[in-house]
Amino acid sequence: LAQIPIRFREVGPVQENMKEAICSIIWGGFGTGKTWAAYALVKDLLSSGEIKSFKVLTEVGLINEIKAGFSDGTFSKRMKDLENVDLLIVDEIGKSNDTDFNKAQLFEILNNRYNWMRRTVLICNATDKAHVREIMPTATLDRFRENVIEMEGKSRRYNGQIS
Repeated sequence: LAQIPIRFREVGPVQENMKEAICSIIWGGFGTGKTWAAYALVKDLLSSGEIKSFKVLTEVGLINEIKAGFSDGTFSKRMKDLENVDLLIVDEIGKSNDTDFNKAQLFEILNNRYNWMRRTVLICNATDKAHVREIMPTATLDRFRENVIEMEGKSRRYNGQIS
């Protein structure tokens, strides 16, 4: 559990529908507990032995990880690692610079994980279902409809001091 950031070490319990799903989308407003729910899944699957490895990255972090492979000659290895980790969680979907390269590489990873039935969770900040469809490419959304979770409510971070 040392790989889990301090903020998320006390999360739990996980939603049942997340434990059963291979591909999930969690969406909702800022601060509604999307990342919290994802880390609850990580903790549950690690403690039950269902996974041995996981990676949690923002979309920007994932793209940066891939691009770093060009300069150090590890591009293929990095892609394989992202495709083969037991659980991949990509947070902040829709925040990267939407270049053709970024979209293509992200789709390649997600499509491979979908085809090989490797657990994957996508998280995005969306205000409604139409906004989810704007953020997620159609082909990705089609593959990840298995388990779509809306996180509702006010931000759990907001304390009313700044408006």
